[in-house]
Amino acid sequence: MIHGTKEEHDLYVNQMIVNLAHDEAARNIDVREPFHSQHEVNSFMREEMEEIEEAIAQLREDFEVHWHMCKKDSHYDKKDFKKQLDKICLDCKQVALEALHTYAVAIKTNEQLGGK
Repeated sequence: MIHGTKEEHDLYVNQMIVNLAHDEAARNIDVREPFHSQHEVNSFMREEMEEIEEAIAQLREDFEVHWHMCKKDSHYDKKDFKKQLDKICLDCKQVALEALHTYAVAIKTNEQLGGK
C-alpha cells in the first residue's frame, strides 16, 4: 500500500507481518517435530529471545557508531555514512526476522498445544 492514511498503512503492514508469521509457522509445522509440552516451548522460545537480544545488541552497537560519526561529521564522507546505514538496515532486518521466528513459534504452539 502506497496511498492512504498512516493508520491504514500501519494496518496494512501489520497484516503483512501476521501473514508472514502464519506462513513461517506453517513451514515450521511441516518441517519440524511437534512440540510436546509448554516446557519444551519455553526452552525453544528462550533461545529465540536470545537471538533477538543478540540482534538488538548489534543494532545498538552499529547505531552508536553512526552517532559517533555524526558527531564528527567533517571526518566522514557520504560513502562512510551509507555503509554504516546499510549495516543498520541489515541489523533491523535481523531483529525483525528473529522476532518473526518467535511469533511463528507462538502460533505453532497455539495450534499444536492450545491451552495444554
